[in-house]
Amino acid sequence: MLTYEHDRTTLIVKRLVAIGNSIRLITITTCIILFAALLSIPGFFVLQEAWWLGAIFGALLGLGLGSYLASLNSVLIEWLAQSLVAQGEILVELKKRRS
Repeated sequence: MLTYEHDRTTLIVKRLVAIGNSIRLITITTCIILFAALLSIPGFFVLQEAWWLGAIFGALLGLGLGSYLASLNSVLIEWLAQSLVAQGEILVELKKRRS
């Protein structure tokens, strides 16, 4: 029989939130670096002296996309935490009805 431990679930939820915060920073930083590097290449071919304009535009684009992806990730982790707590509460109610 499955058992629900509220303290253990609380610890798991805290860990999920900490992982989500870490992944947020990594996602945004990776997108900024990736888009800056990718858009500096065409910037070099178009304006050889001002390739950095493409890099700046890519970094801004990466910041926007990275923030969007990080917020989606945050929503996903929040959903995982909520479903974990809900499953635990369902198990507690089922246990009460059986006894």
